[in-house]
Amino acid sequence: MSKDKYVLTYFNGRGRAELSRLIFAATKTPFEDKRIGGDDWTKFKPKVPNGQLPVLEVGGKMLPQSMTIARFLSKELGKNLPMTSSRHLHCLISNIKIFSKFFYVLDPSGSFW
Repeated sequence: MSKDKYVLTYFNGRGRAELSRLIFAATKTPFEDKRIGGDDWTKFKPKVPNGQLPVLEVGGKMLPQSMTIARFLSKELGKNLPMTSSRHLHCLISNIKIFSKFFYVLDPSGSFW
């Protein structure tokens, strides 16, 4: 297990950070679940790569993008799981990326909402 402190920052809701929270829970890894909004987000946004959340702070660096964070955590923390569970975690992350495309609804013009 990494000795670095993990800080996951996202808005006050599940959304794109939930997969990372589930990985932390499955691997029993402590982390700080930092929820922000309103004025806090306005102040924090210029410090965040891409100006988007979620972001994972670890080892003094910020890692953006939900799927990038999930892959990083599965590699780092998956070592704490039995081999079959670690493989399942990698498959789950890949499938979420593939199937998330099907959850968008198209309007009659064919564009995404």
